[in-house]
Amino acid sequence: MKNKSLYFKKRIFSVLFLMIIFCVGIKGVDALELGFLGDCRWYLGDGCGGGGGGFVYKLPPIILIYTCGSAAKIYPYGSPGYGTDNFCDLSLTWGTSAPVVASFDPYMPILPSFPPSFPSPGSSVSWMCDSTVACSASQAAMPVIPIDGTCGNADGVVYPSGSSAYTPYTQCSSGTPNDISFPSAGNTTIWTCSGIDGGDLSPVCSASRLSPIPTVDLKVNGSDGPLSLMKGDMRNISWNSTNATSCAASSSDVFSGSKTLSSVGPEILVANVTSDHTLICTGPGGTASDSVQVNVSCAPITGVYGACDCPTETKTRTNTLVSCLPSTETTACDASEKNACRDYNWKEIAP
Repeated sequence: MKNKSLYFKKRIFSVLFLMIIFCVGIKGVDALELGFLGDCRWYLGDGCGGGGGGFVYKLPPIILIYTCGSAAKIYPYGSPGYGTDNFCDLSLTWGTSAPVVASFDPYMPILPSFPPSFPSPGSSVSWMCDSTVACSASQAAMPVIPIDGTCGNADGVVYPSGSSAYTPYTQCSSGTPNDISFPSAGNTTIWTCSGIDGGDLSPVCSASRLSPIPTVDLKVNGSDGPLSLMKGDMRNISWNSTNATSCAASSSDVFSGSKTLSSVGPEILVANVTSDHTLICTGPGGTASDSVQVNVSCAPITGVYGACDCPTETKTRTNTLVSCLPSTETTACDASEKNACRDYNWKEIAP
């Protein structure tokens, strides 16, 4: 480009030289005056006008005009570069009242001192042609494409009661959720995903979180069991539960039926028989239970035999075992008891 500028300047001087030759080369000129009026006139003397006059041609000033080249424009988005566009143009005019562009090669592209790089999308670059002519080029920004909002993979998920965030799932695969709160235990969060750059709103999205699972803790005499008591001892039964709405007890020794969610105080009952004490509590998150085994024992008691059963000549008695269960014991009657049975069946018959 610098060589072209030098070439252009050489051509200007070549044209000036040809104009001078044109004026004085036909018959000769005694005087040639370069001025600013741009006219030819006769004067006395031997010159190109003949006779005793001369011909004077006054040249107007040469004006160089710098203008922005074809690169000074807005390029479409995605353009690869300037291509064949040039940065600056240089033109030549005569300094008349109505400047006329030189007829010879009037425009010539030239390179600015610091050629700019090609602008990125949505940005511009600038350069100077001469010291007073500022030029710029830009590339259009990426076209805006509306994107509809769509539900993410969190839509329809039922989270465990202990969860606290949507991760690893997302509320929206595109767009922005209008409610980012995570559902509380036992509840559901509903949201929509707004579109981007004018895109439509998504359908309704939702996620829920399970209620916490109930817990229950049952104790007898402060123990989780198994527990050993003597018959007649007292049972202090206490319990508490969480996340439950109802509780029910069962056992084979009085402790049964609907119960409060937590005991206000211990339920005091007499121990009668061995039993598995169970408390079941139910809530929105499910069911939980706890059991305490109470083993009741008794002092062994040996019963008294009853009368001899004469037909079978046996007698029985009922004993109480350590387990507090009754036990029937049968044995043969002794000789006196058997004789008594025979006497009882004897009667005298008159001869």
